Amino acid sequence: MPNAAETRTGVYLPVGSLRAGLYGRNSKGLDKSIDEQIVEGREAAEDNGWPIVAEYSDGVSASRFGRKTRKDWHRLLDDLDQGLLDVIITWEPSRADRDLETWVAFVAKCRARGVLIHITGEDDTLDARNPSHWRRLIEGGLDAAMESEKISKRVRRGVAAAAVAGAFHGDCPYGYERVIVGERPTRHGPKPIKEQRPHPVHAPVVAEIFERVARNDPISVIVADLNRRGVDAPAGEVWHRNTIRKIVFNVAYLGQRSHKGEVHDGTWPELVDAEVFHAAGTVLRDPRRKTSQPGRLKHLLAYLVTTPCGSVVHYMGPARGRAARYHCVADGCTAIGVAEAEEFVARLVVKRCCRKDVRELFTDDDEPARRAQEEAAALHGKLKEATDSFLKPKGGISAERLAEIEQQLAPLIADAERRSVSRKAPMALLALLSAAEFGAAKVRPEWDGLPVAAQREVLRLLFDEIRVGKPVHTLTRWSTDTQRLAAATARMKVTWRRPGTPVAAAREPGGKPRGARAQRRRQTSVELASQHAGTGA
Repeated sequence: MPNAAETRTGVYLPVGSLRAGLYGRNSKGLDKSIDEQIVEGREAAEDNGWPIVAEYSDGVSASRFGRKTRKDWHRLLDDLDQGLLDVIITWEPSRADRDLETWVAFVAKCRARGVLIHITGEDDTLDARNPSHWRRLIEGGLDAAMESEKISKRVRRGVAAAAVAGAFHGDCPYGYERVIVGERPTRHGPKPIKEQRPHPVHAPVVAEIFERVARNDPISVIVADLNRRGVDAPAGEVWHRNTIRKIVFNVAYLGQRSHKGEVHDGTWPELVDAEVFHAAGTVLRDPRRKTSQPGRLKHLLAYLVTTPCGSVVHYMGPARGRAARYHCVADGCTAIGVAEAEEFVARLVVKRCCRKDVRELFTDDDEPARRAQEEAAALHGKLKEATDSFLKPKGGISAERLAEIEQQLAPLIADAERRSVSRKAPMALLALLSAAEFGAAKVRPEWDGLPVAAQREVLRLLFDEIRVGKPVHTLTRWSTDTQRLAAATARMKVTWRRPGTPVAAAREPGGKPRGARAQRRRQTSVELASQHAGTGA
């Protein structure tokens, strides 16, 4: 036996005494139940004359379905490996472990080290080196594991039934609150009945997030704005980019519940309508977001307008009394003032949105999407009819028939929903077209209120190309805004996108393309360098 210095607590152990480790656990984390196990374990140790050198307790599941780590159980195993324990006290095998594989390994470890296992629920001490004791321990672990499997099966069946019925599950989503509206009797006593309702403060925040993402606001801008305003975030944390993404992709805000890849109508109200929800999801699913951050480009026409040398323009701020301008990124073959170029493009967008034929650009996209949405709604209606029939007390369909219907409709619904959103026009453009129904005076404020990322997306949908040419009018610093706009109109040419043509690929900042003038300068430099080397200078 080790001396006092070798024990965990430093207590004096008489020769022949057994060092006891006491373990208590409750899968639901009820401290009172754990305390009762600890108290009875202490009494057993005192009755047998075993000094307790360590106590361990966990409040999480011990089955193979558990998601959380049992820290004290691992600490007990470490102490067992180090030879600090001679007897382990627990209420029953199920308190120690419900996973048969790890329980067998634990028993084998105790047998190899000669460590006893005391079961306070049976007031019995078992030695795994004794074949009959070993069998009782293994059978106890098998019973605990079997009970865990039965519980898991019942829980899964209940969760699946609740999902079909549209009942909420898990943590309450941000933007909602759960209110107790009554009680229902159960064999374990009254159980509260809850409803999931929109939170009076957080629900408007969720709606704002969806609307801003749908109109192409950069996530970084949304996060910074929410944190600046001190808006409450989920779990009391600060807002992060990933927080916004989780909210946008959560079907709970459509009043629906997802279970094992299937979506069911929920029993709670939606916070956003389907159009805004799918538009926001389409924005975040855009593959271009993986290679370019929308918030990175802060100027409307940068890397969108082409130049005579075949390059694009970038933004140059005001300097030396000169106003901000868009400048050829390659060799500076041309430049144009930012204010007049953006004003010229804005007026073109307003005129284009007010024309009746603009919707022809999206006829191919809108009509199939509309038909797909109607198809998905009809399929959801069939599934709801089947579910309502199953839930009827009498005369409804069986669970097997409901499962067959779900299996038939699930792939059809998934395909229809995919087609209903894959080609949907962005919310920013839809807002402009809606405003155009009331005249150009309504379109311009809507355009000016859009973030730069949304405006750039609209330009990509309306134009095949925007090109700026060489100056045709001489301007001075005293030229009026009207004169500058007239000069920009004379220089800038556009090519409208035609119905049925694909959207032009975006040109984002990257390597700087070189124009003819830059190539000539580089060639001249090479020639001069060669001549210099030939003279031996």
